[in-house]
Amino acid sequence: MSGKVLLEKLSFPKKILFIFSLLIGICFWSNLALDINPWGTRWAYPLVFIYCLILLFDKSTEWKSYKWEFAGVLKWTIITMFLSFIPAYIDWNQSILLSLQASIKYTWILFIYFILRRWSICTSYIMKYIIILSIIWVIIEIGQQFTYPNYWFTGRPDEGYGIAERMGLYRFYIWGVDFVMIAFAYCVGLLAQRENKFSINLGTVV
Repeated sequence: MSGKVLLEKLSFPKKILFIFSLLIGICFWSNLALDINPWGTRWAYPLVFIYCLILLFDKSTEWKSYKWEFAGVLKWTIITMFLSFIPAYIDWNQSILLSLQASIKYTWILFIYFILRRWSICTSYIMKYIIILSIIWVIIEIGQQFTYPNYWFTGRPDEGYGIAERMGLYRFYIWGVDFVMIAFAYCVGLLAQRENKFSINLGTVV
């Protein structure tokens, strides 16, 4: 970012906020005991409040003046989501407050991008935790194949629209598969950068 050195670690409070945000984003791997709603968690309100405080009271101007195209996409995504209260009110007479609450619940996760840019954290640090979360996801997904009909993690707890058996495997639809694919692509990319053909072939087979 404009020649600024990227950090390879975060302070303990920042690390807790970052990890907690990721865990809420995947509903703690769709843990049934916690019963976190992926389509509108109540944790969105305090998290967005904390994010806004971090961004509003930031004294640095370097990260704000930096031009990054992806940030523009996220900004307009958030803005248009919040502006949706206008047609919702005009066409459906939906409460403005209800619309704003829904906008917060559906956009809170996007604020993490701006927080990470503010903290100037390097990609490898972020990926380290995404890989850890992904490994846990894989362990849960495979482990519950052997414990079914007893299970503790699923994105579809409803009996009528819940666990499905496809191609000999139980599908639990655990939240976090997006991170798994990102982690897989990242690791394959690292292997592809090596000149060792065995590493490249191994990544392809996996």
